[in-house]
Amino acid sequence: MRPIGKHHVDLKRTAVTVPTSDEMRHLAGPIADHAVVAVLETGATIADLEAALIYARGEGNYIDRLGHPLNGKVAQLADILANDDLYAVDDER
Repeated sequence: MRPIGKHHVDLKRTAVTVPTSDEMRHLAGPIADHAVVAVLETGATIADLEAALIYARGEGNYIDRLGHPLNGKVAQLADILANDDLYAVDDER
């Protein structure tokens, strides 16, 4: 396990474990119930969710994200998160 802040993260577990709804909300914030269900239906891992959250939050360097296109489950998760009110982009600004 690797310490991150006050918590210890088991990196092997995050790569193979499907997150619980509590873990999803801990990582993603107060996403809607339908988004939680949609994420669970993908069978994505915690690591997949963490990668999708980077895109959903607009974190990281834009050029870096261009070099790492979304695909597979991470792309599915990014779409699910983009449709959640918490991460939806308001195009009318």
